[in-house]
Amino acid sequence: MTSKEYDVIVVGAGPAGCSAAYFCAKYGLHVLLVDKAAFPRDKVCGDSISPRSLKVLERMGLLVRIEEGHFYRIRGIIMSSPNLNMMKGETPKVEGKFDYGYVIPRKTFDSMLLSHVKKKKVEVIEGLEITGLMYEGNKVAGVKSSDGLEAKCQIVVGADGVYSKVAKNAGIYPTDPNHEAIVARAYFNGVEGLEHYIEIHADSKILPGYGWVFPVNDTFANVGVGCIKTYLSQKEENLKKVFEYFVAENPFVKKKLAHARMVTPLRAWPERFGSMSKNCTSNGVILVGDAASFVDPGSGEGIYQALRSGELAAEVIHNAFSKGDFSAKTLKEYERKWKEDFSPDFKYGKKSANISATKPFLLNAQIKKAARNDAVAAAITGTICGIYSKKKLFTPRCVMRFFFS
Repeated sequence: MTSKEYDVIVVGAGPAGCSAAYFCAKYGLHVLLVDKAAFPRDKVCGDSISPRSLKVLERMGLLVRIEEGHFYRIRGIIMSSPNLNMMKGETPKVEGKFDYGYVIPRKTFDSMLLSHVKKKKVEVIEGLEITGLMYEGNKVAGVKSSDGLEAKCQIVVGADGVYSKVAKNAGIYPTDPNHEAIVARAYFNGVEGLEHYIEIHADSKILPGYGWVFPVNDTFANVGVGCIKTYLSQKEENLKKVFEYFVAENPFVKKKLAHARMVTPLRAWPERFGSMSKNCTSNGVILVGDAASFVDPGSGEGIYQALRSGELAAEVIHNAFSKGDFSAKTLKEYERKWKEDFSPDFKYGKKSANISATKPFLLNAQIKKAARNDAVAAAITGTICGIYSKKKLFTPRCVMRFFFS
C-alpha cells in the first residue's frame, strides 16, 4: 500500500477536473489528477462548446489549439417549436464575448484538455478508481483507491461526474427526480442539409425535453434526445423509443437523416440539473461540474459550467492555502461564487423548461415571432448560447418584444 501527499487531489479528468487541476497548478499548488478511465474515452454529451466556454479555454491557454484544429464552427441556432414553426438565429455580437462556438466530440475534446493539463506539471494517473475518502477528525484529508493507493491532501476536488463517489462519501449528494433527466445520443454519417448551426427541436412528443442535431462536420452529426426523468416514469416511456421516434418521425430530422447511417450505438446517461437545492462544499471537499449537478435545466449545457466551476474552485482553494484554513467555512466562498455565476441561468432555465412543458402555446408563439423578427431570434439564440443570462427572456422589454413587436 503506497502513500503520497499533495496539496490538492482532483478526482475525475473531464472538463471540470482538468480546469480545476490546471488553475490550481497555475497557482503553484502540487496537484494530483486521477480518473478511473484511460484516455481517450467516450462521454455521452451533445458535444457543443459554447461561446462562453471559449473564454475559459482562452484563460487556460488552449483556445489557439482549438482554433487551429479545423473543428466545426457554430454560428448560431436553428430551433423548432411543438407546432413545427422554425427560427434561425445568429449568435449576437457582444463586446468581449465570442460570437461563435464549436462542436467537438468529447472523446477528442477531453483528450485535448488532459494533454494540455499534463504540460502544466500536474501529476496524472489514468485507470485508477477512487473508492473512498480519508479523514482526519471531521475533515477530508485524502483519497483511497481500489488497488490500495492512499494519497493525502488538504483539499479533494470531486469532479467524478453524475454518480460522484466523492460527493456520496462526503455526504453532499442530493437527489430529486424533478431536477434530473436522461439523455441519449448516437452519431450519424451521411446527414444532409447540415449548416454551421446547432439544431434544437422542441418536439411535442418529447416535451418536457427536446431533441437535437449538432453537426460535427458537413455530413456527420451528434443526434440525441433528452427527457425529464419523472416524465418518462409517469408516461411509462422508454428513452430508446423516444429516440427512435425522433429520428424517424420528426419532420425536420427525418429529412436530414433520410440517407444517413447510425455509425455508433445509442448510449444513454443521466443528468442532474443545477436547479436542484444542494451544498457543493464540506470540510476539505469541493464539487465541480456534473458532480455538483451543474447542468443548465433550460438548455442542457454543462461544459461551460464544468470549465468555469473548476476555475472558481481553484480561486477558492488558492485563498484557502493563503490562509492555511481548509474548513467548510472558508470553502463556503465557493458557494457564493458559483451561485453568482450560475444561479440566474439555473433558475430561469428551469422556469423556461416548465413553461415549455405546461404552456407549449407560448413556445409556439415565441418561435413563430422569432422566425420573422431578427431581434427576437437574437435574444433567444443569445440566451441559449450563454451570451445573455436566461433572465433576459423574462424582462418586461423582452416579453413586450415577443408579443407586441
